[in-house]
Amino acid sequence: MHSWTVLLSEIKFTKKENEIINRYMNNIDKQGFLPIVEILKNNGYPQESFELLNWGVNEYPGYLAAKVVLSKELYLRGFIHEALELLKKPLKNLKNNVLAQNILFKASIICCDEPLAKSVFQNLKT
Repeated sequence: MHSWTVLLSEIKFTKKENEIINRYMNNIDKQGFLPIVEILKNNGYPQESFELLNWGVNEYPGYLAAKVVLSKELYLRGFIHEALELLKKPLKNLKNNVLAQNILFKASIICCDEPLAKSVFQNLKT
């Protein structure tokens, strides 16, 4: 059992948060995990939030919004190379995602990937 599932059943949340959690728990495909990530994070459970986010991205690798959120968390936690690699794969599909482009730009500079940094910079300018 994952640590976040125990928290979701034991912690008292607001009525609105409980509605979101119940909707998630009753959803068959469970792809609606991003709001739960935020609920856990906002209630002081950053590690469980991060674990759920990792699980979700592994479970749904095509969920680009989740990849962007995970890359941001990785970047903020100092895992720059991992954040960069996570976003480099779906780079074409994230061309209009400003958050993803900002993370890509910063991470590519830190990782000394000058061609990628130039490419992302050009994209951000347009």
